[in-house]
Amino acid sequence: MTSWMTPARTSLAVGLAVLLTAPLLGAAAASAAPAPGEVLHMIGYDDETISAFDSATNTFTKVGTIPDSDVSGGDFNPVTRLVYYIAETDDDVYTLTSLDPVTNDIIAVVPLSGVDESDDFQDLDITSDGTARVLLDDDRLGTVNLSTGAVTDLRPVLGELNGNGLASSSAGVLYMVNFDGNIYTLAGTGTGYAPTLVSESVNSFGQNWVADFDSNDVLWFDSYEPNGLWSFDSATPAVPATRVTTLSDDAGALYFVTPPALPLAAELSVSTIVAGGHVTVTGENFTPDGDVRIELHSDPVVLGTTKADAAGTVSFVATIPASTLAADHTIHLFDVLADTSTSVPLTVTAVPTPTQTPTPTPTPAPTDTPTPAPTDTPTAAPAPGTGSGTTTPVTAELASTGTNAVDGILTGGAAALLLGLGLLVAARRRHARA
Repeated sequence: MTSWMTPARTSLAVGLAVLLTAPLLGAAAASAAPAPGEVLHMIGYDDETISAFDSATNTFTKVGTIPDSDVSGGDFNPVTRLVYYIAETDDDVYTLTSLDPVTNDIIAVVPLSGVDESDDFQDLDITSDGTARVLLDDDRLGTVNLSTGAVTDLRPVLGELNGNGLASSSAGVLYMVNFDGNIYTLAGTGTGYAPTLVSESVNSFGQNWVADFDSNDVLWFDSYEPNGLWSFDSATPAVPATRVTTLSDDAGALYFVTPPALPLAAELSVSTIVAGGHVTVTGENFTPDGDVRIELHSDPVVLGTTKADAAGTVSFVATIPASTLAADHTIHLFDVLADTSTSVPLTVTAVPTPTQTPTPTPTPAPTDTPTPAPTDTPTAAPAPGTGSGTTTPVTAELASTGTNAVDGILTGGAAALLLGLGLLVAARRRHARA
């Protein structure tokens, strides 16, 4: 039986590297934990429950149920994204059930055909390309059509190994665990499957079911006697299988669930920025605690590297180089571990040219305009008196208009004066004659 990698219905994270030392086996702990989010599940053999494994407590917690039946094995199909399991009904008929691992809803149930009624099924394995194989209790392997349930191309496993569990590694190598807890690889030939012993158990595990390899190619299976959950690191085959935890009830069909990766998302604090400025880059759905590289494109310029937090979110303040050309660009965020990326547009504008303050033009000193001298307005002289009274001369204020005008005035005044003197003399003479 193998693991089923499907969208997770539960948020339980499986830290599958947390293993308990097994003095009985003298084994070391298995390899590092699988990828974040990978969760080990089990369909119970007798209690029809679907449970998820919590590595913090080393216990399974119920997350769903299946119809009343005896489960013989199951796996996840990465092509259809459905779980498939084999079960025996009360009428001793083996059926193949497809299950939505998100909702635990039954999709379809078909009877298995192409085998004898006396044949018992032990396990189901589905490879990455959707090819499904079944293991029968008489050590025969066949191909099964997941839509119709038809079993074809039955070939024996050579050596009468009394196999029980079936699983394929990431490299496509087929593994089998038998009732004694021995682990083999199987190489297909035209007449059957040739086994190679990989790990020999130091005690009998009783009946076993095999889960798929986790993302680190660690093989997981459970057993009746002693009742427990076991792991085997295929990278270190000299180390026997290690018991992770003791199960409190009957074991069942194990499988892994890996939620589909959510698309990376990113946004910027501003959509337009001046070259040399700062922009806050935020993102989500990155590998938890993984490295994230931030670049400016078109010509790639690394702006920096940061780490996502435990929830896979990122926040980074990036400085846009002052030499960046004014144009439409993009900020790229690379999930280094997952080898995925996302981008968001950013418009960069040129650094503004400083405005020169003009030198003030000096205001010329005002030119003094000469004030013209006032023009004297002449006052008319009184008419000459005819009596003996005294004449009071009037000083005339004359405008400076030229010498001709002044001369005319002086000449006229002198003539009038002489005339007046002449009249005065004549009058005195008349008086003396008389």
